[in-house]
Amino acid sequence: MASKMFLVTGGAGFIGSAVIRELILNTDYRVVNVDKLTYAGNLESLAPVESNERCYFEQVDICDAGEIKRVLNKYQPDYVMHLAAESHVDRSIDGPAEFINTNIMGTYTLLEFCRACWSGLKSVAPETPKGVDQYRDLIMFVADHSGHDQRYVISAAKIERELGWCPQESFDSGIRKTIH
Repeated sequence: MASKMFLVTGGAGFIGSAVIRELILNTDYRVVNVDKLTYAGNLESLAPVESNERCYFEQVDICDAGEIKRVLNKYQPDYVMHLAAESHVDRSIDGPAEFINTNIMGTYTLLEFCRACWSGLKSVAPETPKGVDQYRDLIMFVADHSGHDQRYVISAAKIERELGWCPQESFDSGIRKTIH
């Protein structure tokens, strides 16, 4: 029986290549690396596994619906790890459209084709607990909090009190220096 297949997007990036090396060197999984090879992709980081027969590479843009469909149909992965993303902040300032296209539309394209590929599969969810007809019956809805939830307010009081640290900039002065 063939081992499970992982599809890893962004597999030539810093994190993706580490994931692929781990999977190939320390498991019996097969891995298909889907990467557009932009400024962040570096196939040299995959040198330790590039000749492994369980490692495949597809130079594909996740925004290309036809290519994503082809790759999913060809490899029929058991798992998808989506790590492809535009992430360099300074590039987002000069070219925000590419970030929106890759990070939102590319993710949407990938999710839609994964959903389509897997929609006919038998559910892998475990059986529901005794006395429960559907997992939905286990969901407990609670009323929303009115206003801002103070439990999530960021405060430097503890670090000031315990370590004597205080910020050099207030929020307002930091914003003024950041946005000019």
